[in-house]
Amino acid sequence: RRRSEWGRRQAGLLDMHQRLREKGVAFVVAIFPMLSQLGSSYSYGGLHEMVRAFCTERGILCVDLLPKFSGRDEYALWVHASDQHPNDVGHRLMAEAIHDFLRAQGLL
Repeated sequence: RRRSEWGRRQAGLLDMHQRLREKGVAFVVAIFPMLSQLGSSYSYGGLHEMVRAFCTERGILCVDLLPKFSGRDEYALWVHASDQHPNDVGHRLMAEAIHDFLRAQGLL
C-alpha cells in the first residue's frame, strides 16, 4: 500500500512539474522536517532522501529544509508543548532556507 501511495504522489509531482514547465514556471519541492528528534536520531531521514532522489532523477528542483533544523531544540520551535507545528522561529528558519535556495538557483 505504501508503494502505491508513493507512486500516486510521484505521478502528481511529475504532472505538476510538466504543467509548470509548459508555462515556463519553475517548480520547486520543499521537504519540511518533522519537528521532533532533530538530532542524529531523526526518524524521517530516509523519507527525505527518497524524495530528494526522486526529484533529482526527474530534474525537479528540491530543497530539503532539514539541515536548517538539525541539532536544534525542537521544543523551542513548537507552537505549544502539545502542538508540534512550527512557531515563529520555525517559520523563519523555513523561509530563510527556501529564500536562500531560490536565490542560489537564480529564481529571485
